[in-house]
Amino acid sequence: MTNTKLIHDVATGEIEIVALTSEEISDRNAQIQQWKTEREAREQQALLAKQTKISAYQKLGLTEAEIEALIPTPIVDELTA
Repeated sequence: MTNTKLIHDVATGEIEIVALTSEEISDRNAQIQQWKTEREAREQQALLAKQTKISAYQKLGLTEAEIEALIPTPIVDELTA
C-alpha cells in the first residue's frame, strides 16, 4: 500500500510530497525516533557535564556568581554549537 507524505527538507526549507510504502514510512519513523533519542542523549550528556563543572567549582569554594561567570552559556546553545 502506498501513502503520500509531506517531507520537509530542513537544509533547503523545501517541502516535497512523496509516495511511500507502509514499510518506507515505518523505516522513516524509526529513523526519526532514533534521531530524537540521540538528541536526548546529547542533551543529558551536556547537562551532566555542566552539573559536574558546577559541582567542581562549588568544591573549590566559588560563589554562584563566579560559577555563572565561568559557565555563561545556556545548555541549549552548547547543543546547537
